[in-house]
Amino acid sequence: MDYFREDGNTLNKVADALNKRADVAHAVELRKIVKEQDIREQNKLINEFREWLTSEYKISGTSYISIEDQRYIIDIEGNVSIKNKNSRRLFKDVNAEFRKVSGNFDISKCKIEDLYGCPKEVGGDFTCQGCKSLRSTKGFPKKVSGKYTFTDCPNLKDYTDAPCGNLIEICNTALQKFKNWKSRV
Repeated sequence: MDYFREDGNTLNKVADALNKRADVAHAVELRKIVKEQDIREQNKLINEFREWLTSEYKISGTSYISIEDQRYIIDIEGNVSIKNKNSRRLFKDVNAEFRKVSGNFDISKCKIEDLYGCPKEVGGDFTCQGCKSLRSTKGFPKKVSGKYTFTDCPNLKDYTDAPCGNLIEICNTALQKFKNWKSRV
């Protein structure tokens, strides 16, 4: 059967031809075979990705992975801890993103430059400590039920997607002006 999948669509073309000949029963059966093969392929890809994910990141809980628009979508019931990651992005060479983490999400001491790939929703705390390369909060979760912490991130200047981003920027600017004034007095 793999021989027919060489060009990716041969079975579907045969099914279309059978439909035109009014051999609908065979066409339907052939389409079922194509769908079953696609599901097996997708499940294989998801299992391989799950192995990679758990080898790269500390996940305590259950992971649910799906493929949507050729992108891995990850939901976690539990906590995720990504520490000391050396790449500039959470998923540097992988088309993937966290959608929801029901517990805490910790990306401390990572060398990421932005928050793309972070979950859209975090049910617990969002922690980002000691991320010296972090420059932007672009990609910050849309919802964090617990507290969010950014400490020791000296290059963080763009608070675009952070809640109260403008307020944080105003406070940092005021603090810097106060420090400059105090050093002159």
